[in-house]
Amino acid sequence: MIPDTGVCGAALPERCHTVLPGLPAGSNIAICVRGEQGVQLTRLNFGDTEAASRVVRAFNTSLGVDAVTERAMLLGCLLGWHAVRTSWEIGVSSIRLH
Repeated sequence: MIPDTGVCGAALPERCHTVLPGLPAGSNIAICVRGEQGVQLTRLNFGDTEAASRVVRAFNTSLGVDAVTERAMLLGCLLGWHAVRTSWEIGVSSIRLH
């Protein structure tokens, strides 16, 4: 079963953008889709990781997606959606992904 809720029962969004540090500019923006395994890489180019992170953060904020939810979505895509619910119990907000 794929959890559709995150912290305190708040609904996880259908999708969000994230920056994958370590990838070159122009290929470091990915889309996390709730319930899907892996991320969808994009051709968006917002510059280096720091600049891309600022743009992605503003974009996600405009969609109502905060940093903790973005991390939960990335965890779900990369580690499996069972990890999302478990992560809230250990404190996903303390995990730094970028």
